[in-house]
Amino acid sequence: MRDPTTARLRGPLRLFAQTAGTRVLGLASSALLVVVLSRALAPAEYGVYALFTSTYIFGNLLLGLGLSGNLTALAPGRDQATAERLLATFFVAELALGAVLLSITLLLGLDGALATGMAVGPYRAALRLVLLLTWIDLGAGSCLNYLLARKRFGTANVLTLLRSSLLAPALAVVWWGHGSLALTTLAAMWLAGTVVALVFGVIASGLPRALRGGLQLDVLGPGLPFGVMLACQSVSFYFLKLADRYFLARYVHLSEVGIYSFAYTLSNMAYSLTALVLVGLFQPLIVEAHNHGDHARRDELLAQLTRTTMSLVLLGAVVMALGGRYLIFFARPAYVGSAPVIPWLLACLLPVVAAYPASIVLMLERKLWASVVGGALATGVAAALDFALIPRFSYYGALIASFVGFSVLAAVQHQVAGTWRFLAPGHFRKLPGDAAALLGRAQARTTSITRS
Repeated sequence: MRDPTTARLRGPLRLFAQTAGTRVLGLASSALLVVVLSRALAPAEYGVYALFTSTYIFGNLLLGLGLSGNLTALAPGRDQATAERLLATFFVAELALGAVLLSITLLLGLDGALATGMAVGPYRAALRLVLLLTWIDLGAGSCLNYLLARKRFGTANVLTLLRSSLLAPALAVVWWGHGSLALTTLAAMWLAGTVVALVFGVIASGLPRALRGGLQLDVLGPGLPFGVMLACQSVSFYFLKLADRYFLARYVHLSEVGIYSFAYTLSNMAYSLTALVLVGLFQPLIVEAHNHGDHARRDELLAQLTRTTMSLVLLGAVVMALGGRYLIFFARPAYVGSAPVIPWLLACLLPVVAAYPASIVLMLERKLWASVVGGALATGVAAALDFALIPRFSYYGALIASFVGFSVLAAVQHQVAGTWRFLAPGHFRKLPGDAAALLGRAQARTTSITRS
């Protein structure tokens, strides 16, 4: 006779293993991409690639004005028909808006001005491909926001994997076969992978059925200012993380942009595998508790998120400081200067994770104006420091500017949201008990995956 306890656990454990496998594949793909690029590209070429990825991120935010971000706030807890109408509405609206803005950019030749400003004029054709794939990715991003909002974590993980992980093995094959890798080839293959991710997202989210159900145009009125504020908030955030590449390209050689960006890639991988995983686990539960009026539950989840993410970032910085130089053995010798930068980049993320409770509460309470104002102030401070410090201290000046900027943003957000309490030392005494809670939450997540 089969043990009922074993039978009850077998499904969630199997699906937990599948989800973990997706994460492992994503990590393997990211690691492979880093290895290939650090072997195939000189630091200066890596610097150009970093400028392209920064442009992709900023373009993704600006072309669609953050419209699909409304799905994360509106779709949780809705009935299926309503949620699908929301998906169809924001998918169509964001792609249409992006098409108009991208067409204006290309027709007016603004892409050429952008290439010249980034000191990558010889790579203008590759830049155009990056702009095109950025527009296509708006659709995949809408589908991803919908899947996350509906707690279809397993499908969302696969879409995330497709958006970010198809490029690495394809580039590895090209590099292995030809012994070299052109940036235009890289951009073209990135574009092809983005199209594959969009097709999967459209099918997995049920977008064709959603489109047949019609659009809910009345949500666009309040949705546009909310999306714009969300986009402005994100632009400020990524300015603090990525815009220093543009300053570095202006004041120092592209090889230093490449060394700094290579270090950022490694530190961001560590951040993505720790703090961002926890955000993806906690945020839907926080939104659901808030929508149901259970503020005590919401605040406890916010406190757990803050404690665990700050601890993980600190631990990662220490580990990277002790062993960072051993992690870049695979790269060209020209990248050795990246090793001492990695732990400092992780340390710069401490004010980012410290601001998680404030930024989430501001989003839930529709007070994104505070993040926009704080972001504008932080951006101004960081830009001034970039201008002052990068010409003299290169990427170490960029590190200082980033840390100060993020700290200013976090302070403004906490002040407006009234969430300073989550940073009180007393909260961190509960850290040992968070491990058991996280294990329980992981099991609940696998149950949600089962139902999806």
